[in-house]
Amino acid sequence: MLSLWLIPNHQAYRQLAQHIKGLSSLDDSPRFCPHLTLLSGLLEPAEQLTPKLADWAEKLMPISLDFHPCGELEAYYRCLFLNKQGGGKIEQLRTEAEARFEHLQLHPFVPQLSFLYGALPIFNEENKDQAIPLDFDRLQLVHTAPRPNEWEILTEIKF
Repeated sequence: MLSLWLIPNHQAYRQLAQHIKGLSSLDDSPRFCPHLTLLSGLLEPAEQLTPKLADWAEKLMPISLDFHPCGELEAYYRCLFLNKQGGGKIEQLRTEAEARFEHLQLHPFVPQLSFLYGALPIFNEENKDQAIPLDFDRLQLVHTAPRPNEWEILTEIKF
């Protein structure tokens, strides 16, 4: 299965990667790259998707999004995360991606950046109203195998 990820700029990426590394070391949960999943379940081969991705990236500008700390769900891939409030730029980007890559929305879109994957106790939320701005400037096409340690970045394009 292929997924389309929105990637934070290098400064934000380094900071987020450090948080993910620290949290994953607490209980050996998997490490993964900081990302916001725009689309998942893409069925076309990477060779066909990459030119579409490159063409789309030429039209995009870096995007700044405000996130709110930290939500949690009793779901493996959304255990502890920064929650992006719905609407605005990210919804428009998602809609464009769905049209460009002929993707059917099977599940509601929950724009979020995960920090921790696993079946962990629920954390208390703090500072829910504090906004955390993050800048994104890259797209990645990723083979998302069943386990995060098997994920493979196939293409990365800066915009």
